[in-house]
Amino acid sequence: MFYVSYIPNHSNNNRFRFLIFPLPFLIFIICVTTSATLIYDEKPDNVSSNFSYTNKSTNDSFSGYWTIVNADGGVIPRGIASSVVMQDGSIVRMGGGKTSETWHSSNYGINWTEINSDAGWGERVGQSSVAMPDGSIVLMGGWSGNSYRNDVWRSADCGSTWTEMNSSAGWEGRAYHTSVVLQDGSIVLMGGLRSDPMKLFNDVWRSSDNGVTWIRMNTSAGWLERYGHSSITMPDGSIILMGGAKTIGDLNDVWRSTDHGETWTEVTRSADWSARANQGAVVLSDGSIILFGGNTYGIFLNDTWRSIDYGKTWTNVNTGPGWSPRDLFTSLAMPDGSIVLIGGESHVFMNDIWWLIPTRSSNSLTSVMRTEGEALVPDFNTNITYGAAPLTVAFTDLSTGSPARWEWDFGEDNRTWSSTGSLLRNPVHTFVNPGNYTVTLKISSRGNQ
Repeated sequence: MFYVSYIPNHSNNNRFRFLIFPLPFLIFIICVTTSATLIYDEKPDNVSSNFSYTNKSTNDSFSGYWTIVNADGGVIPRGIASSVVMQDGSIVRMGGGKTSETWHSSNYGINWTEINSDAGWGERVGQSSVAMPDGSIVLMGGWSGNSYRNDVWRSADCGSTWTEMNSSAGWEGRAYHTSVVLQDGSIVLMGGLRSDPMKLFNDVWRSSDNGVTWIRMNTSAGWLERYGHSSITMPDGSIILMGGAKTIGDLNDVWRSTDHGETWTEVTRSADWSARANQGAVVLSDGSIILFGGNTYGIFLNDTWRSIDYGKTWTNVNTGPGWSPRDLFTSLAMPDGSIVLIGGESHVFMNDIWWLIPTRSSNSLTSVMRTEGEALVPDFNTNITYGAAPLTVAFTDLSTGSPARWEWDFGEDNRTWSSTGSLLRNPVHTFVNPGNYTVTLKISSRGNQ
């Protein structure tokens, strides 16, 4: 048995030192060293592209940079998988290609663990999945290799085990549809296609019981039949649907529903971005929409667009983000306001992972601004002061100044956060071996200094 003791240092460096040692040694305190850990608008070594945009007419600014956090995601490159972000900031990735595997990452996609090699719902692509308010995951439809599916599956343990909620949901089997979760916990499913024979959909379905039963909200939503579109839930509970592919050609219209998908209003018939399908889109905490990548008439894209008025007008905030042009990737809005891009396809399937930390000062729907002149001061504490090894420690960030990024180095073998650390705000880490550990928290802010 081993024990650990530590003393926190609440100066400007936020560094703890741990000591793990065997019984019957006495517990004692190890001195804490100090070092500078603040970053002000510095560009890290692995950043591939940064950008900045200011709209002088609205005093709205948006800036950030894309960082490649993993050039090889740790799984076989595959397209048309689905991913969700959980409440703790971890990512669960499901299916894609000829597989029903489930993978989990707790550090923005830097490291991955296979948690299920055969989830039970069979090989499929083009399915949709959502993370529910109760912490479960619901997966719907897709193409299984010989049929278009309309089954619904649910996992209550981050994808480790799955339960079939409905083998035939009522809506016609399909793939490349979209689904969103509303504030009341209901799921709304929209559009998609099947090719046996070719049929595109513009119907809308809703479930209020984790996918067990479904109600058809309408048979024709008003927007054209399509697949490969994007759908998001806004902070006010409305649904925004964007772009996609029709039978011949692509679309760049934007539609909005304020009644759970029953009726729809065209926000714009032709958005500022080019018509496209299989793009990524997320909504940020300030209510702005970020749309990026996709495919337009066979040409892969990697541009980035932003709207602060429900998709009515758009600004090109980045024409060269560093990641290569692609479609069929996963885009995730993380709890800390950052964006994660996973894999995709561009003649070949990819499994690289990119991370964007956007910063903004705006008159947008809900402005998120730092207090001018507020200094960044790193600080954190832990849930325990000693215990038996292996010791699991929960770290809680107490930093002030509204940092945008957290980098934890747990001091193991002098390696950095990219292999043994964490980018989460409040990580949990297990120290397995006895020894001395100096834990460092580095915080940074991008813009609004």
